[in-house]
Amino acid sequence: MPRPTGAACCCSARGLALIYAGLDQGKRLDWFGSGTVTALLAGGAALVVCFLINEAVVAEPWASPTVLMSRNVLLGVATLITYMITNLSNTMLVPTFLTAVAGLRPEQMGSLLLVYTALPICVVVLVAIYLLRRIDARFVMILGLTSFAIAAWMGTRVTGAWSLDDFIPIALAQALGQRLTFWGAIAGLLLVSLMRSAPPGPLTPNGTQAGSNGAH
Repeated sequence: MPRPTGAACCCSARGLALIYAGLDQGKRLDWFGSGTVTALLAGGAALVVCFLINEAVVAEPWASPTVLMSRNVLLGVATLITYMITNLSNTMLVPTFLTAVAGLRPEQMGSLLLVYTALPICVVVLVAIYLLRRIDARFVMILGLTSFAIAAWMGTRVTGAWSLDDFIPIALAQALGQRLTFWGAIAGLLLVSLMRSAPPGPLTPNGTQAGSNGAH
């Protein structure tokens, strides 16, 4: 498999980081009304374009435009974007409501987020790895996005009478959706990369060449 060049790593990583920072701070800084957000998005887009040009002209591209524009990769990227949007909206619901409506301080809601979001995430990572070894990564992503949908649906039933304990089911559904969607999307993209870079011949689910003998 071709190794990424220094220029490719620099342009792709920094470009995506700048775009992420611009999108993350856009609402707070009034989007293109802020010179900082405009510079972040423009600079990130320019670096990503340089990365694509570099991959198009080098002899052995690490991520050729053909691979990047393939259907499976585009679906994986779209899933990651969906994950980021749903994750942001879901994770902001609980602390924003408890702070603005219930009038709680961060230390008062910390137990909820620690016990029912942070700790379950550690367990769900192991569950995601177990599922990825046995079923298709796309089904794992579907389970994660379904958990996000359930959490969002429960969020539509929030009223001013809700207390801290009422948010426990939402927090658990969010923790489940976060890890299943993330690891399912990452595993899917990695499998596509292995299939694209491997010699002709089918790949087994664990990424090895079919018919090859692992023992030496």
